[in-house]
Parts: sequence; structure tokens; C-alpha cells
Amino acid sequence: GSLGDGLVWKRENQTTVFDARNSGLANSSTPQEGCWVSGLWVSPKNEVWASNPKTTLPLKLRLSNGNWAGFRPPFSLPQQGFNRVMGDDAGNIWLTAPGLGLVAYHPGNSSPSASDDRWKLFQPGSGQGNLPHLDVYSMVADKDGSIWVGTGDGLALIVCNDQLYQGNACDAIIPVVQQGRFSGRLLQQETVLSLAVDGANRKWAGTRNGAYLLSPDGKQVLAHFTVQNSPLLNNEVLQIGILPQTGEVFFATPAGLSSYRSQATEASASVSVDVFPNPVLPGFSGLIGIRGLPENAWVKITELNGRLVAQVRSLGGQATWDGRDQSGKKVAAGVYLVLARGTDGREKIATKIVKASND
Repeated sequence: GSLGDGLVWKRENQTTVFDARNSGLANSSTPQEGCWVSGLWVSPKNEVWASNPKTTLPLKLRLSNGNWAGFRPPFSLPQQGFNRVMGDDAGNIWLTAPGLGLVAYHPGNSSPSASDDRWKLFQPGSGQGNLPHLDVYSMVADKDGSIWVGTGDGLALIVCNDQLYQGNACDAIIPVVQQGRFSGRLLQQETVLSLAVDGANRKWAGTRNGAYLLSPDGKQVLAHFTVQNSPLLNNEVLQIGILPQTGEVFFATPAGLSSYRSQATEASASVSVDVFPNPVLPGFSGLIGIRGLPENAWVKITELNGRLVAQVRSLGGQATWDGRDQSGKKVAAGVYLVLARGTDGREKIATKIVKASND
């Protein structure tokens, strides 16, 4: 997504730019701002949910057949509309609305028709959603199906998915941390910019004062990483990403990317991949081998942020990559992810390729 140029969609070797001219996306109501797409989520059915701010239908859906639909809630939105978008296993779409709170939406059984749509707005106050703050910056679904919400004043937890759209029956829970004889709201007075869940269902929270590792239930702070006690490059943690197979946690900050090797990893899905050479040293001009793959499998090489760099196909359980991107240009030094499909048919991060610099 972009703020002005629509949505860039890459599939295999094809790149498509969707905007107001060729899709259901609309231009901003503010002249000269173009087509905004500030959040994206792709469902298991390959449907794309996108926030399209400053438009009359701020939530857009691209169906797997290529058709588009637009939706708006039954309550007023600020001009900014929606920002982040996330789906959960129960079929709900979660949206952050700057200055308005958190929105839950279920498209019903007749999507893309809006006839049986359901909406829920979470705001501060008992019976109103019980968020600790009106500004919502981050959200994540954990392994139990609970929704963790990062706000301008700590965390909230939503566990009442079965009552989500039943009037005021579903309020967020604000976790309380107990330390000795004292207790307090979890990350009280912290702006929670980013959230992630690791293989042990522990929560990672990025704030303007470093990154926190929390117990699965959020009742304990297990660690607090800052520039003073860790390799963190800046205390403002904008995004957190986790490699499920290795447990490595990556922190994106204004000063760059740093990582921490966690002990919690995801269970393997029968994909055991080796890369050689690895790391790839400066001056190497040969082919990089990727072995341990299923026969005739497509393999994707991406950047840490998910941007597709290259795609190759295996032959006899092995694929090779020439170290170049889709335009034929040699990739820069850095860490690249290798994505392959396991025996369960799901695409997973299989390993990493490290391309060393000359430094």
C-alpha cells in the first residue's frame, strides 16, 4: 500500500498497480493526494482487505475472482478513515481508526453484500469497549484467538469473540501486572506502537521506550530491551517481526533494524532447507543452492519486510538463485528470507540467506 499511488500487487513474475483507474479503490477526497492504501490483510482465501482512507467507502475488498467491493460502518469516521487492517481465525476484520478507537467488522455469509454485516466500535469507558485510550496503534491475534490491542496508554485484551456484536456485552480487559506488593495496568502510560506473538504465545510490545517481552497471559514483564541494555538501535520500536522457525525477533526503529534470538520457535511443517554458500561473501558470482525442497516447488526469496525479490523453482528437491532481483540487478548486502511450502500446503519461512557486505 502507499499514500498516494494505490496498491502494488506482485504475483509470481507479474506486478500490477491498483488505483482509482482500474479497481474499486478511490482517490482521496483531498485534491492532489491520489489514492491512499494505508493497511492491507490477505485472507487464506486470497481475498485482499485494504483500508482506503479519505473516501466514502473506507474499507475495500478484492475478491479472489478479481471483483471489488466497498464498505463503510454505520457510525461516523474521522476523515482519515481506517489505518491498519487485520483478520482473525473467526472471520472478523479488525481496523484501527485514528482518534476513534478500534473497529471490529464481520462481513457475514453474503459477502460482498452488506446485508448481514456486523460492526463493533471499541472506545474508552465501560460498555463502550473499555479501551485505555482512544488512539490505537497496533493489534495482534494470539494463539488462543484473543486480540491484543496497543494504545496510547498501554495494552488491552479482547477475549469475548462469541459476544462481539451483542450490543455492549463485549468490553476489552485491561491486564494488570503484579510486582511484589504493587500492581498496575500493563504498560500504563506507554504508547504501544507494535505487537507480535512468538511460538510460545508470549507477547512482544514495541514502544517509544524500548521493547517489552510479556508472559502469554500478559501478567508478567519478562524482559525490557532498550539501547542501554541491548543492541537495540533506537528506543522507538516501530515494528516487530518474528521468524517462526528460528525464533529470531526483529525490531524496526528509526535508526535501523536489530534482532534478538528468542528461544521460542514454531513447530516445523516437514520443510528442512539448507542454503549454500551461506553467508554469501562479497565477490561471489556463482549460483546459490537451496536444497531440501519438495519436487517442482516454487521458492520465494523476500526481504525482511516481505517484499518479493525473486522466485525460483526446484528441480529434484533443489533450486538455485543467481543473487539477482526480478529486474536482473544484483541484490544488496543484507538478510533475505526463503519461503517454501511444507507438506501441509502452507507457505512458511524455511531459512535465511545472509549476503555479507564488504565492511
